[in-house]
Amino acid sequence: MKNNTKTNYIIPALFLLLMLFGLTALNLILPKKDYIDSERRPSAKMPEFNKETIFDGSFTKDFEKYTTDNFVFRDTFREIKARINYDILQRRENNDIFRKDNSLMKLEKELSEKDIKSATDKFQSIYDKFIAPKGCKVYAVTVPDKAYFPWRDGEGLPSLDYDRLFELVKEGMPYAEHIDVTSELSLSDFYLTDTHWRQEKIIPVAKKISEAMGNKFDSEFEVVKADVEFRGVNSGHSAITSLYDDLYYLTNDTIENCKTVNLEKKFTDKNYDESAERVYNMEKLASKDPYEVFLSGACAAITMENPSNPDGKELVIFRDSYGSSIAPLLLEDYSKVTLLDIRYMNRDFIGNFANFDNADVLFLYSTTLMNYSAALR
Repeated sequence: MKNNTKTNYIIPALFLLLMLFGLTALNLILPKKDYIDSERRPSAKMPEFNKETIFDGSFTKDFEKYTTDNFVFRDTFREIKARINYDILQRRENNDIFRKDNSLMKLEKELSEKDIKSATDKFQSIYDKFIAPKGCKVYAVTVPDKAYFPWRDGEGLPSLDYDRLFELVKEGMPYAEHIDVTSELSLSDFYLTDTHWRQEKIIPVAKKISEAMGNKFDSEFEVVKADVEFRGVNSGHSAITSLYDDLYYLTNDTIENCKTVNLEKKFTDKNYDESAERVYNMEKLASKDPYEVFLSGACAAITMENPSNPDGKELVIFRDSYGSSIAPLLLEDYSKVTLLDIRYMNRDFIGNFANFDNADVLFLYSTTLMNYSAALR
């Protein structure tokens, strides 16, 4: 009996030791990561070891970050922890990511009136300098982030006051006609794992915006499924990396025949071939962020010219990343659509990319950017 009892303790102890030594060996042998793909950020680097970093405590702190980022099977262990929190303990949040109906979102918990005023002050300066002298009609759309929907449904979660946010944007942009698109949206219109809306779901939004600007919007689209498993930014942050979205894009003859030019590259890259540019950049489907298939992602200035409507008006869109997927749906009623992103360009240079003659102007920004507007130059 005694021998059996000892064996019962020895075998698990040996297994545990083998596991510990095995994981330690793997951590020493395997190459270190430069980038955490699941979280879209650089990996922590090995800190410098010297008396200054030892005595000020920074070595210990930074070494912990380094070992955590480079631990073998890191994503697997993170997902196990996340699944325990979400599915077994029935917690609604993990790593500050809230889950509702399998949709992962970061809750916006505090309203920053200062940031919203900063954004609308910048828009005012653009309006005064470039838009008002041309007499353009100006429209504004504030796109709700995903946390808006549980807030709207009264789920009692910590959240910012969206009514107040929308009110502040209207007060700060009295020259614009504000188009409310919240009634055309629901949580299911957004990717499960990402912050952005799904292009194939926002045709009603595009229709409402287009008709508010005086257009007919009788466009028809073909829905195409991309051959990719799209894991958005919230997938890695929540640690639920096994969850992914299908990604679809909408096309028609107008979009296929559109001449697209990245003005930023045209003026800075001597080897830029604008004839190779397309509305949808299929190479981006294999990138770290497949959402960049829409207009190639972040860009200071880009134009889409519609040869089937050469005598139409121009639409100038000041936008964040949400504008990349909705702009192609608005193309048919205009001869040209110019997208400007003042996160990546100085406002003084706006006149180099758009002249606002015979143009409609649309400010389209998400509540997330409006509430953290320091990114706007």
